[in-house]
Amino acid sequence: MIQKDLIRNPTTFWLTGLSGAGKSTYLPYLVKFVKNNSNLPCLYFDGDQLRYIINISSYDLNARIENGLRYSRLCKNLNEQGFHVVIACIALYPEIHKWNIENIQNLEYVMIDVPISELIRRDPKGLYKKSIETNSKDIVGIDIPASYPEKLRIHYKWVEGDNVLNMIEYCNQRLSEIYRVENIFP
Repeated sequence: MIQKDLIRNPTTFWLTGLSGAGKSTYLPYLVKFVKNNSNLPCLYFDGDQLRYIINISSYDLNARIENGLRYSRLCKNLNEQGFHVVIACIALYPEIHKWNIENIQNLEYVMIDVPISELIRRDPKGLYKKSIETNSKDIVGIDIPASYPEKLRIHYKWVEGDNVLNMIEYCNQRLSEIYRVENIFP
């Protein structure tokens, strides 16, 4: 059994992947893991909710980077106040990864990596279909390149036949292994 106070230092858990990969699906499981393994308070954000709260309406590359950096600064500020933060957002841009690594003291990326062919098949928001049918722009993974963070310790790679339970089980298992064996938060 994992110790209740294993994750002692305020940490940002950055849950990322392309649209439709399963970030919002896995978010409550990741939040539960953090809450069950630390006595520190935990706040969480879903990218869709943050865009609504902050009133973001532009999706071009520059706006996406600017907004991702806002999310990064928010997470850093909340960590400095003693909170764990779990955030689920795309933000797959080198500028954001660089800022996060340089500025967020305790950062754990969780990557949900699903091939574009599967994302087009799923397409829960209709973004990929609209992009293909209308040649619309500003879709990460289609006309905006995605840049994955380096040195991921939790990197779920979907393969044909996988389902949401496979994703949840894999990510939970990796979290358990990392925080039991490596014990990076002594």
